[in-house]
Amino acid sequence: MIKLILAKFLTSVLYSNPFVKKKVIDNPKEDFTKPAVIIANHTSFLDTLAIAMATHKIIYLVNDWVYKSPVFGKLVRALGSYPVSQGIENGMDKLKEKIAQGYSLVVFPEAERSYTNDVKRFHKGAFYLAEQFDLDVLPLYIHGNSEVLPKGDFIIYDGSITVKVGDRINKDDLSFGKNYSERTKKINAYYREEFAKLREEIEDENYFKKQLFLSYLYKDSEVVTEVKKDFNTHKSVYFELNKHIDADANILHIADDYGQKDALLTLYQASRRIFSWIKNENKRAIAAHSYLVKRRKINYIKDLSEVTKNIDVLLVSDDHFDLNEIQNLPEMIIFINTTKTKIKNKNYILEFSSESLKVFKTK
Repeated sequence: MIKLILAKFLTSVLYSNPFVKKKVIDNPKEDFTKPAVIIANHTSFLDTLAIAMATHKIIYLVNDWVYKSPVFGKLVRALGSYPVSQGIENGMDKLKEKIAQGYSLVVFPEAERSYTNDVKRFHKGAFYLAEQFDLDVLPLYIHGNSEVLPKGDFIIYDGSITVKVGDRINKDDLSFGKNYSERTKKINAYYREEFAKLREEIEDENYFKKQLFLSYLYKDSEVVTEVKKDFNTHKSVYFELNKHIDADANILHIADDYGQKDALLTLYQASRRIFSWIKNENKRAIAAHSYLVKRRKINYIKDLSEVTKNIDVLLVSDDHFDLNEIQNLPEMIIFINTTKTKIKNKNYILEFSSESLKVFKTK
């Protein structure tokens, strides 16, 4: 009974903020009556609250520091959480008892919170437990917490939180591997694919607008005005641009802005690495002094010699740039919001074209 009361209390904390929308996408095939190892992505302290929106008959497996924390310790212990940092072996009997009572185990297989909405590599613990206890694996997908309460922040921002109940992965389903080691990798890949689908359903051209504007909050008023004007004018173009660049691409961006395109590209996909060459020193300095630069792979360079990776995409948004300055052109060249949009090299074909966006790829 205490767990149900606490679960309702935790959920009420989320619902007490009227500027944070909450949604649970139920699965008609899932009622949580059969115990499982529940896995979820982890970006925020709010993740445990979000899971409580979907189900309460669960045991959270947490790091020792959370379990012993003077702030969170009493709460997580009251919820029946169990510390696992020093190994789970000594707690197997206790967990087996709780599973027999109908409880599911909740594990964040990434092991720690991420600064971004990327799903990181899974550790094997969750899948080892599923094998030891002969349990199915049940994915929950948490979307929005990386923006509502990011790691390292203490402010709950306006936004939306969605919890989607995924399809149960049967313990006997060999398509995900024959042992917990194989299942770790294959379920990680499957989880990433399903989470990407959820993102596509939820995130529109305005989704990262607030986060982008917040990163320029304390800049000069003319900079803020320019960034907002640029976004509101070209947001549909930037949304389309994102679709043409791989999630883990290395990008060389020839720019003449305040870094807002770099910020958006890495908000869309945190695994992208960008080398941004803004020739205007003042603009480059403003772009480089953003908290997003510290949390994303964005490098503001003064010269092309500073590029340290093989480039997959050349992105040009500076009208004054000459392609002849690049000795080795990559497989993809994109022009955005420029008047110069032609390539003399016959090895390239036009793959996509709109008024503001031209995408070329090698034949």
